[in-house]
Amino acid sequence: KKWVLEYGFNIEIIDLALSKTTKISNPNLEYVNKILSNWYKEGYKNKNQINEVVRSNKSKDELHYKKIRDKNNKLLEDRKEKLFNEFPELRSINEEIADLSIRSVSLGKTKKEAVLKEIKEKEERFISILTGNGYSPDYLDAIYSCKDCKDTGVLNNGEDCSCKNKIT
Repeated sequence: KKWVLEYGFNIEIIDLALSKTTKISNPNLEYVNKILSNWYKEGYKNKNQINEVVRSNKSKDELHYKKIRDKNNKLLEDRKEKLFNEFPELRSINEEIADLSIRSVSLGKTKKEAVLKEIKEKEERFISILTGNGYSPDYLDAIYSCKDCKDTGVLNNGEDCSCKNKIT
């Protein structure tokens, strides 16, 4: 009753709050009440105002995840630079793999298979140098703070990731 009589919310707004419970593991009316109470305290009176806030929060989320990805990309670039300075052969192998990969795009099937074999051999040599010097084979793989969503906040099935629920 409070939502309708005191807050003045219509069924459209209550439905919107109810839809938010699908993103939590244990949906309950207490959570819906918290959402509606917050919207009331913020002075939101209609669905358009609420949707605008949701869009604004989405932009904040996107910025949050961009910062995480940027930080992790910087960490990865720092790792590469450190290794390439410490082991110049790794830089050469990496450049050769890049050149071969570009070249392989325009080749016919037979020649392409030979180039792909050469790439695989170079990748194996690269990993051999890494592991031979105490690094894990995936040391230069992409770095993610959240492996589930790869720092996007959204899972492959389109649902919000649990890490996103922690920041909102």
